[in-house]
Amino acid sequence: MKQAYAILVIIMLTILTILTGCSNKDLKDTYPKDLEISHNSNYQIIKLQPDWPVYHSVEEIVNASTNIYSGYVTDISFDIIDYSTGMSDINPNSGSRNRTIFTVYSISLRKNYKGESPSEIKICKIGGIYGYKEKEQYDLLRSAKIISDGVVGIFVCDDDCTLSIGNEYLFCISRLGGDYDQIINPYQYAHPIDSENANSI
Repeated sequence: MKQAYAILVIIMLTILTILTGCSNKDLKDTYPKDLEISHNSNYQIIKLQPDWPVYHSVEEIVNASTNIYSGYVTDISFDIIDYSTGMSDINPNSGSRNRTIFTVYSISLRKNYKGESPSEIKICKIGGIYGYKEKEQYDLLRSAKIISDGVVGIFVCDDDCTLSIGNEYLFCISRLGGDYDQIINPYQYAHPIDSENANSI
């Protein structure tokens, strides 16, 4: 009798381990690198280094995201955003010290999985993009007086995750208010639509 009970306990623990493993599926350490960029620059690169949380499972990403949806990137632009409010602030006479350049991805919604989303969405990511439309970024920084005369530089984050116009991704986003959806971190907010991560999420 004790032997049958022990076998039953082992079977139950095995099933529980399998179920737990499925529900707490690990994510692959991959992210999109789709945008073709030039690595020759006429500008000084000034690196922004924000502190980001990192998520180790599907559940952690889903819980960290207020909105999850798939869609196509239709445009890549730049804006000066006050990161304390999430609002665009290109005013050269702004009194805010919390402004910097952000990359803005315009998204055409394909399918919504979590939260409510309009058909057209804009996602912002702190920093510009090294090697892509650098003059546009520089001119925006100068006109907003983020950089002063004599400085020939652009601000970028120290990551190489890039999205490309026309490609579809699964987005894991935080909607906190402000003018744009916010990324959950630079590496885990966008997953190629046919990737293992996207299918798991």
